[in-house]
Amino acid sequence: MNRREFLTGVLTLPAWSAGRRVEATLERLGASTACMAGLPLPAAIERLHELGFATLEMIMYAGARHSVGEIPGFAYERSTPADRDAVFASTRRFRHISGHLPFQDIALFSAG
Repeated sequence: MNRREFLTGVLTLPAWSAGRRVEATLERLGASTACMAGLPLPAAIERLHELGFATLEMIMYAGARHSVGEIPGFAYERSTPADRDAVFASTRRFRHISGHLPFQDIALFSAG
């Protein structure tokens, strides 16, 4: 069993045991594109939608790595208008969207 199968199983268990629809349970939960390490961003967004998540947290930087692969992220400031439109169009099916801001290579304190 891989982590995606585990995640899907864990999320559907409460709905199954309570006799409720799985979609109602998943609508309250969100997932990050970081959960789909190793996939390109469009595939990660599509997979989270296929799993039934209504909330998407998008990693808003590119080039970070996780222990299982590169994290699918989106560097808005380095993207073209066409790339931005494509990414935003792919997220419109989600009810809620949040962005995880960069935390690497950020100076938390300024000497000045």
